[in-house]
Amino acid sequence: MRALILLLIFLSTGLSAQTSYHLSRSDGKTTRIHDYTASSKKSCPDLLVLSHGLGGSRQTLAKLARSASELGFRVITLDHRESGRRALRKIVFERDRPTAFAQILASPSINQARARDLDAALAHVYRACRPRLSVLAGHSMGAQTTMIEAGAKNHLGVSGQDRFNAYIALSPQGSGTRFPKHAWRHIEKPMLVTIGTRDDALEGDYRWRLEAYAGLPRGGKHLAVINHATHIDISGRPNNSRANLSTRIFVDYLKALQQGQPISLPHRKGAKYQQK
Repeated sequence: MRALILLLIFLSTGLSAQTSYHLSRSDGKTTRIHDYTASSKKSCPDLLVLSHGLGGSRQTLAKLARSASELGFRVITLDHRESGRRALRKIVFERDRPTAFAQILASPSINQARARDLDAALAHVYRACRPRLSVLAGHSMGAQTTMIEAGAKNHLGVSGQDRFNAYIALSPQGSGTRFPKHAWRHIEKPMLVTIGTRDDALEGDYRWRLEAYAGLPRGGKHLAVINHATHIDISGRPNNSRANLSTRIFVDYLKALQQGQPISLPHRKGAKYQQK
Protein backbone atom coordinates (compact mmCIF):
# COMPACT_ATOMS: atom_id res chain seq x y z
CA MET A 1 0.00 0.00 0.00
CA ARG A 2 2.90 2.39 0.76
CA ALA A 3 4.14 1.86 -2.80
CA LEU A 4 0.74 2.89 -4.14
CA ILE A 5 0.80 6.07 -2.03
CA LEU A 6 4.26 6.97 -3.37
CA LEU A 7 3.08 6.25 -6.91
CA LEU A 8 0.16 8.67 -6.61
CA ILE A 9 2.38 11.36 -5.08
CA PHE A 10 4.74 10.96 -8.03
CA LEU A 11 1.86 11.27 -10.48
CA SER A 12 0.51 14.37 -8.79
CA THR A 13 3.58 16.48 -9.56
CA GLY A 14 4.31 17.86 -12.98
CA LEU A 15 5.58 20.61 -15.26
CA SER A 16 3.75 23.78 -16.15
CA ALA A 17 2.52 24.20 -19.71
CA GLN A 18 0.55 26.78 -21.70
CA THR A 19 -2.62 28.55 -20.53
CA SER A 20 -4.89 27.88 -17.55
CA TYR A 21 -8.55 28.82 -17.12
CA HIS A 22 -10.98 28.76 -14.21
CA LEU A 23 -14.39 27.62 -15.46
CA SER A 24 -17.80 27.54 -13.80
CA ARG A 25 -19.46 24.17 -13.27
CA SER A 26 -23.17 23.40 -13.25
CA ASP A 27 -23.14 22.99 -9.45
CA GLY A 28 -21.85 26.53 -8.90
CA LYS A 29 -18.28 25.46 -8.16
CA THR A 30 -15.30 26.14 -10.39
CA THR A 31 -12.83 23.87 -12.12
CA ARG A 32 -9.45 24.61 -13.66
CA ILE A 33 -8.22 23.36 -17.01
CA HIS A 34 -4.97 23.69 -18.89
CA ASP A 35 -5.11 24.49 -22.60
CA TYR A 36 -2.23 23.39 -24.82
CA THR A 37 -2.31 25.48 -27.98
CA ALA A 38 -2.21 23.25 -31.04
CA SER A 39 0.74 23.50 -33.40
CA SER A 40 -1.78 23.12 -36.23
CA LYS A 41 -2.74 26.18 -38.26
CA LYS A 42 -6.35 24.97 -38.49
CA SER A 43 -8.91 27.48 -37.25
CA CYS A 44 -10.61 24.62 -35.37
CA PRO A 45 -7.97 21.95 -34.64
CA ASP A 46 -8.63 18.39 -33.54
CA LEU A 47 -9.38 18.11 -29.81
CA LEU A 48 -7.94 15.84 -27.11
CA VAL A 49 -9.23 16.03 -23.53
CA LEU A 50 -7.15 14.32 -20.82
CA SER A 51 -8.49 13.13 -17.45
CA HIS A 52 -5.99 12.33 -14.68
CA GLY A 53 -6.22 9.63 -12.03
CA LEU A 54 -6.77 9.82 -8.28
CA GLY A 55 -4.22 12.17 -6.70
CA GLY A 56 -3.22 13.79 -9.96
CA SER A 57 -3.72 17.22 -11.51
CA ARG A 58 -4.08 18.86 -14.91
CA GLN A 59 -0.26 18.57 -15.21
CA THR A 60 0.00 14.84 -14.52
CA LEU A 61 -0.40 13.78 -18.16
CA ALA A 62 1.72 16.64 -19.53
CA LYS A 63 3.93 14.29 -21.55
CA LEU A 64 0.94 12.91 -23.42
CA ALA A 65 -0.46 16.42 -23.82
CA ARG A 66 2.72 17.76 -25.39
CA SER A 67 2.99 14.76 -27.73
CA ALA A 68 -0.59 15.24 -28.93
CA SER A 69 -0.10 18.98 -29.35
CA GLU A 70 2.83 18.27 -31.66
CA LEU A 71 0.41 16.30 -33.85
CA GLY A 72 -1.81 19.37 -34.19
CA PHE A 73 -4.32 18.58 -31.44
CA ARG A 74 -5.65 21.23 -29.14
CA VAL A 75 -5.23 19.53 -25.76
CA ILE A 76 -7.31 20.28 -22.69
CA THR A 77 -6.09 18.71 -19.44
CA LEU A 78 -8.67 18.57 -16.66
CA ASP A 79 -8.02 19.28 -13.00
CA HIS A 80 -10.40 17.13 -10.94
CA ARG A 81 -10.24 18.96 -7.61
CA GLU A 82 -12.35 16.49 -5.61
CA SER A 83 -10.10 13.57 -6.58
CA GLY A 84 -6.83 15.43 -6.99
CA ARG A 85 -3.87 16.29 -4.79
CA ARG A 86 -5.89 17.37 -1.77
CA ALA A 87 -7.77 14.08 -1.75
CA LEU A 88 -4.45 12.22 -1.87
CA ARG A 89 -3.08 14.15 1.08
CA LYS A 90 -6.09 13.15 3.16
CA ILE A 91 -5.64 9.48 2.26
CA VAL A 92 -2.00 9.50 3.38
CA PHE A 93 -3.09 9.99 6.99
CA GLU A 94 -5.87 7.39 6.95
CA ARG A 95 -5.27 4.23 8.98
CA ASP A 96 -7.18 2.07 6.51
CA ARG A 97 -5.78 3.44 3.27
CA PRO A 98 -7.20 0.78 0.93
CA THR A 99 -10.70 1.55 2.18
CA ALA A 100 -10.09 5.29 1.80
CA PHE A 101 -8.92 4.77 -1.78
CA ALA A 102 -11.91 2.60 -2.59
CA GLN A 103 -14.36 5.11 -1.12
CA ILE A 104 -13.10 7.93 -3.35
CA LEU A 105 -12.96 5.77 -6.47
CA ALA A 106 -16.55 4.59 -5.95
CA SER A 107 -18.00 7.86 -4.62
CA PRO A 108 -21.04 8.95 -6.68
CA SER A 109 -20.56 12.62 -5.73
CA ILE A 110 -16.88 12.65 -6.69
CA ASN A 111 -17.52 10.91 -10.00
CA GLN A 112 -20.37 13.32 -10.73
CA ALA A 113 -17.97 16.19 -10.02
CA ARG A 114 -15.59 14.74 -12.60
CA ALA A 115 -18.41 14.67 -15.14
CA ARG A 116 -19.14 18.34 -14.40
CA ASP A 117 -15.45 19.18 -14.97
CA LEU A 118 -15.73 17.59 -18.38
CA ASP A 119 -18.99 19.42 -19.13
CA ALA A 120 -17.39 22.76 -18.29
CA ALA A 121 -14.33 22.05 -20.46
CA LEU A 122 -16.41 21.10 -23.49
CA ALA A 123 -18.67 24.14 -23.09
CA HIS A 124 -15.52 26.28 -23.06
CA VAL A 125 -14.15 24.68 -26.23
CA TYR A 126 -17.44 24.61 -28.13
CA ARG A 127 -18.06 28.31 -27.63
CA ALA A 128 -15.43 28.88 -30.31
CA CYS A 129 -15.95 25.90 -32.65
CA ARG A 130 -16.67 22.18 -32.90
CA PRO A 131 -13.64 20.22 -34.10
CA ARG A 132 -13.76 17.57 -36.80
CA LEU A 133 -12.10 15.02 -34.49
CA SER A 134 -12.48 14.87 -30.71
CA VAL A 135 -10.88 12.30 -28.37
CA LEU A 136 -11.27 11.72 -24.64
CA ALA A 137 -8.43 9.91 -22.85
CA GLY A 138 -7.83 9.12 -19.20
CA HIS A 139 -5.49 7.19 -16.94
CA SER A 140 -6.63 5.10 -13.95
CA MET A 141 -9.59 6.98 -12.41
CA GLY A 142 -9.43 9.06 -15.57
CA ALA A 143 -10.00 5.86 -17.56
CA GLN A 144 -13.06 5.33 -15.36
CA THR A 145 -14.28 8.81 -16.35
CA THR A 146 -13.52 8.00 -20.00
CA MET A 147 -15.42 4.71 -19.96
CA ILE A 148 -18.45 6.34 -18.34
CA GLU A 149 -18.54 9.14 -20.93
CA ALA A 150 -18.26 6.53 -23.70
CA GLY A 151 -21.36 4.76 -22.38
CA ALA A 152 -20.26 2.21 -19.78
CA LYS A 153 -22.95 1.30 -17.26
CA ASN A 154 -21.87 1.98 -13.69
CA HIS A 155 -22.83 1.96 -10.02
CA LEU A 156 -21.86 5.61 -9.58
CA GLY A 157 -25.00 7.39 -10.75
CA VAL A 158 -23.25 9.02 -13.72
CA SER A 159 -24.63 8.88 -17.26
CA GLY A 160 -22.14 9.41 -20.04
CA GLN A 161 -23.14 11.54 -23.01
CA ASP A 162 -20.77 10.01 -25.61
CA ARG A 163 -19.73 13.38 -27.05
CA PHE A 164 -16.39 12.29 -28.57
CA ASN A 165 -15.41 10.54 -31.79
CA ALA A 166 -13.03 8.14 -30.06
CA TYR A 167 -11.68 7.18 -26.61
CA ILE A 168 -8.43 6.05 -24.98
CA ALA A 169 -8.58 4.18 -21.65
CA LEU A 170 -5.19 3.81 -19.95
CA SER A 171 -5.35 1.27 -17.10
CA PRO A 172 -9.16 0.88 -17.03
CA GLN A 173 -11.18 -0.98 -14.39
CA GLY A 174 -12.91 -4.35 -14.47
CA SER A 175 -16.25 -5.18 -12.86
CA GLY A 176 -16.91 -4.73 -9.15
CA THR A 177 -18.03 -1.84 -6.97
CA ARG A 178 -17.82 0.66 -9.83
CA PHE A 179 -18.87 -1.26 -12.93
CA PRO A 180 -21.27 -4.19 -13.26
CA LYS A 181 -20.46 -7.18 -15.43
CA HIS A 182 -20.95 -6.44 -19.13
CA ALA A 183 -20.81 -2.70 -18.39
CA TRP A 184 -19.07 -1.95 -21.69
CA ARG A 185 -21.30 -3.80 -24.15
CA HIS A 186 -22.95 -0.64 -25.54
CA ILE A 187 -19.76 1.35 -26.27
CA GLU A 188 -19.81 1.72 -30.05
CA LYS A 189 -17.16 4.35 -30.78
CA PRO A 190 -13.51 3.47 -31.52
CA MET A 191 -11.41 2.88 -28.42
CA LEU A 192 -7.83 2.07 -27.46
CA VAL A 193 -7.23 0.24 -24.17
CA THR A 194 -3.65 0.14 -22.87
CA ILE A 195 -2.58 -2.03 -19.92
CA GLY A 196 0.74 -3.28 -18.50
CA THR A 197 1.45 -6.79 -17.26
CA ARG A 198 2.47 -5.28 -13.87
CA ASP A 199 -0.47 -2.88 -13.88
CA ASP A 200 -1.90 -3.91 -10.52
CA ALA A 201 -4.97 -2.49 -8.75
CA LEU A 202 -6.67 -2.80 -5.38
CA GLU A 203 -8.96 -5.41 -6.95
CA GLY A 204 -6.27 -7.58 -8.52
CA ASP A 205 -3.58 -7.74 -11.20
CA TYR A 206 -3.71 -6.62 -14.83
CA ARG A 207 -6.08 -9.45 -15.79
CA TRP A 208 -8.83 -7.64 -13.87
CA ARG A 209 -8.28 -4.63 -16.11
CA LEU A 210 -8.48 -6.80 -19.24
CA GLU A 211 -12.15 -7.39 -18.45
CA ALA A 212 -12.92 -3.89 -19.73
CA TYR A 213 -11.55 -4.66 -23.20
CA ALA A 214 -13.12 -8.12 -23.25
CA GLY A 215 -16.51 -6.54 -22.55
CA LEU A 216 -16.36 -4.11 -25.47
CA PRO A 217 -18.39 -4.96 -28.58
CA ARG A 218 -16.66 -5.59 -31.88
CA GLY A 219 -15.86 -2.74 -34.20
CA GLY A 220 -12.94 -0.34 -33.90
CA LYS A 221 -11.63 -1.60 -30.54
CA HIS A 222 -7.88 -1.99 -29.92
CA LEU A 223 -5.90 -3.40 -27.00
CA ALA A 224 -2.21 -2.88 -26.25
CA VAL A 225 -0.59 -4.86 -23.42
CA ILE A 226 2.93 -3.68 -22.56
CA ASN A 227 5.28 -6.27 -21.10
CA HIS A 228 6.44 -5.52 -17.54
CA ALA A 229 4.78 -2.07 -17.54
CA THR A 230 3.46 -0.83 -14.19
CA HIS A 231 0.47 1.37 -13.48
CA ILE A 232 2.59 4.51 -13.56
CA ASP A 233 4.35 3.42 -16.78
CA ILE A 234 1.03 3.32 -18.62
CA SER A 235 0.53 7.04 -17.85
CA GLY A 236 3.63 7.75 -19.97
CA ARG A 237 5.08 9.82 -17.15
CA PRO A 238 8.36 8.15 -16.09
CA ASN A 239 11.49 8.41 -18.19
CA ASN A 240 11.87 4.71 -18.96
CA SER A 241 11.42 2.43 -21.95
CA ARG A 242 8.00 1.11 -20.88
CA ALA A 243 6.50 4.56 -20.31
CA ASN A 244 8.01 5.78 -23.57
CA LEU A 245 6.43 2.80 -25.32
CA SER A 246 3.03 3.63 -23.85
CA THR A 247 3.41 7.20 -25.14
CA ARG A 248 4.38 5.97 -28.62
CA ILE A 249 1.33 3.71 -28.78
CA PHE A 250 -0.84 6.63 -27.62
CA VAL A 251 0.60 8.79 -30.43
CA ASP A 252 0.25 5.97 -32.97
CA TYR A 253 -3.45 5.75 -32.18
CA LEU A 254 -4.01 9.51 -32.44
CA LYS A 255 -2.21 9.57 -35.79
CA ALA A 256 -4.37 6.72 -37.05
CA LEU A 257 -7.53 8.55 -35.98
CA GLN A 258 -6.39 11.64 -37.87
CA GLN A 259 -5.80 9.56 -40.98
CA GLY A 260 -9.26 7.97 -40.78
CA GLN A 261 -10.63 4.42 -40.61
CA PRO A 262 -9.70 1.62 -40.64
CA ILE A 263 -7.15 1.95 -37.84
CA SER A 264 -4.00 -0.13 -38.07
CA LEU A 265 -1.41 0.30 -35.33
CA PRO A 266 2.26 -0.33 -36.17
CA HIS A 267 3.99 -3.11 -34.27
CA ARG A 268 6.04 -1.94 -31.30
CA LYS A 269 8.55 -4.25 -29.63
CA GLY A 270 7.54 -4.94 -26.05
CA ALA A 271 3.79 -4.72 -26.67
CA LYS A 272 1.15 -7.24 -27.71
CA TYR A 273 -1.91 -6.14 -29.65
CA GLN A 274 -5.45 -7.29 -30.18
CA GLN A 275 -8.28 -5.74 -32.13
CA LYS A 276 -11.91 -6.52 -32.78
